[in-house]
Amino acid sequence: MSAVLMLGVTPLGRSGWRGRVSWLGGLVSAEMPFLPLAWLLLTTAVAATAGDLHGAGWWLALGLQVPAGAAAAVITVRSVKARPILYRAFDAELGAGEPGRQAWEEARGQLGQRLRWWRIVLAPLPLTVPPALRRTADVSYGPDGRWHRLDVYRHRRRPLTGPVLVHLHGGGFTGGRKSFEARPLVHRLARHGWLCVSVDYRRLPLTPFAGMVDDVQRALAWTRRHAAQVGADPDLVFLAGSSAGAHLALTAALANAGPPVDNNRAGDRAVGDCTEAGPVAGVIGLYGYYGAAAIGSGVPPVASGGPAATRPIGSGRSFPALIAHGVNDTFVSPSNARAAVDRLRRATAGPVVYVELPGAQHSFDLFHSIRFEILVNGIETFAQWVLATRAADTGQGVGPGAPPPVRGDRRRSRP
Repeated sequence: MSAVLMLGVTPLGRSGWRGRVSWLGGLVSAEMPFLPLAWLLLTTAVAATAGDLHGAGWWLALGLQVPAGAAAAVITVRSVKARPILYRAFDAELGAGEPGRQAWEEARGQLGQRLRWWRIVLAPLPLTVPPALRRTADVSYGPDGRWHRLDVYRHRRRPLTGPVLVHLHGGGFTGGRKSFEARPLVHRLARHGWLCVSVDYRRLPLTPFAGMVDDVQRALAWTRRHAAQVGADPDLVFLAGSSAGAHLALTAALANAGPPVDNNRAGDRAVGDCTEAGPVAGVIGLYGYYGAAAIGSGVPPVASGGPAATRPIGSGRSFPALIAHGVNDTFVSPSNARAAVDRLRRATAGPVVYVELPGAQHSFDLFHSIRFEILVNGIETFAQWVLATRAADTGQGVGPGAPPPVRGDRRRSRP
């Protein structure tokens, strides 16, 4: 267990078997350091009670616990640092000019929401759907009966007073499944009045990259129609993705942010049917892979301007984006995310918030961890800023009946 905790502090390597071992061991300890530490303390206590610790055994147990405790402390401190990092990134990117500055001042209280420590320590795994939520599973959104499926989450009793979230899973464009990643995010937002959708899509080798983006557009179009039917706002759709899903989310958003598409043109068809999908309110990328995939896969870098990626960069592209990546990610280097952010900032007029999370591994959205709970606070802050700037631009409220669009504990916490 001490070795597992150490992997949460420093990976063995960034590639090959060292990278995979670092991910397997470091993911759990980097997000849930209390579990391996508790196990080590428990086994030591049992051994001590049984009288097995004496002489050299006692010193060995002590020698294991001291570095384990130090590693858990380092991981916890790194996790808590996510909040001030988010404050600085939001302040630099969202607080520049008006109405962005005023909207940021109004929204920043969301980032100070208190953490539910009992859940982080005692129930970090989101194994089931919370009783307050209703999940409608395996809804069809397209002609492929196996892959064109999605799950819908909403509160059982509360009306839909928030925006809409569409989440795309990861899996390296070859695997993965809906409703696996980002469960803490989906569950939190659904509790706060959002309509949340988790999407399955075709993947390699069943379809080329353009087919995956087309599936995303189909899912967006279905979500807009469904949102209008159930009372949510179809014009306030946030598109999120994890790992490969983040690449698809940004590619689809860039395709939808430009002028209307002529779907009879082959070049436009390569980025999916955007006519019904429409522009998104914002994009959220979690530990995304944004570069070109393996040779022959047809997966290009995000915002590269290539014909299979997005239409040529031009005027009219404007959507805000929040990109979060782990410093310790051994599957996708943070440099990949930084390069994508640079390209994205040149490709769109909207603000692009980029945060690197100290100590975070790939797949950090699987748990109710300190780090991800703070990041979910940040995502709510980001959404509140988007809605506030929209309200300032139009001079009207947002959402049905214009209630407060994002709920939560607004007790302010400064970095």
